[in-house]
Amino acid sequence: MNTITIIPFIIGILSLSLGGGWLVKGAQSIGFRLKLSPMVTGLTIVAFGTSAPELVINLIASYRHQPDIVFGNIIGSNLANILLILGCTGLIFPLAVQKSKLVKEMGYTILFPVLLLILLLIVPPIMALTPFKALILLVIFGYFLIDVSIKKAHPSSKSKPNQLPLFISLTYLILGIILLPIGGKLIIDSASMIALSMGVSQALISLLAIAIGTSLPELSASIMAALHHDTDIAIGNVFGSNIFNIGLILGLSGLVAPLSISSPLIHHLYGLIIVSLLFSVGIFFKKSHQITRFESGLLLCGYVIFFVIVMRHG
Repeated sequence: MNTITIIPFIIGILSLSLGGGWLVKGAQSIGFRLKLSPMVTGLTIVAFGTSAPELVINLIASYRHQPDIVFGNIIGSNLANILLILGCTGLIFPLAVQKSKLVKEMGYTILFPVLLLILLLIVPPIMALTPFKALILLVIFGYFLIDVSIKKAHPSSKSKPNQLPLFISLTYLILGIILLPIGGKLIIDSASMIALSMGVSQALISLLAIAIGTSLPELSASIMAALHHDTDIAIGNVFGSNIFNIGLILGLSGLVAPLSISSPLIHHLYGLIIVSLLFSVGIFFKKSHQITRFESGLLLCGYVIFFVIVMRHG
């Protein structure tokens, strides 16, 4: 790795760190003004901001007819969100889980990858995401937004953020949304240069290098939220981002151009469904109200296993 790749990588990390902190700070303040609970704030405002890199990359890849990047980025990012991001975040600060607030969100987290699989394997044309199928994703995503946004509840005093002037809150939010995709792109480009120089496939780059790069905003925002003990925002951010990635970003990508998915990526979509199901069921039947550091370590081990499988089989 030479200086040409190191400098953009460092700048990207700094952009993500600043952008993640500013995004959470602005989103907390705006969410409180709108009388949204921290969970809903994470599911909507923060999740949309941290999904910006996936949106930009996927729209460009769709326009260039690069379906492996489109699907690989989303599947890889969603797996990284659950296994890598919640794993890292939970190691820093055990994540409090309020199951009563998560039932619907867990359902949507499972519904969207299952719906995507049905659209790809059952609804003709097979193994393709057409504009019509993409529109189905967008309609159901719109229903999700309405369903979640009506859950307006005053945040508890424990999670009440420092009230900032509206202009300052919007400034933080906008700067965060701007810096996150910039940082993500810088890291993706430097990582992709290294991967391409090693002669690996486009699907592998999208599943690992690009997916991890576009998930760094979620990692940054979730860690910042956890450090402030706002675990509702951290968990809501991951759940919301996974729903945004399939419902909104794949939906918009499919409207730009019809996209065909390769067999290896279908297999990884099966893996995403299994991970989403196991994680959601594990939370639902969990007696305690925390994702412990040990359990977070297990999530990280799961990502290492996924990483090894992709490196060996693509």
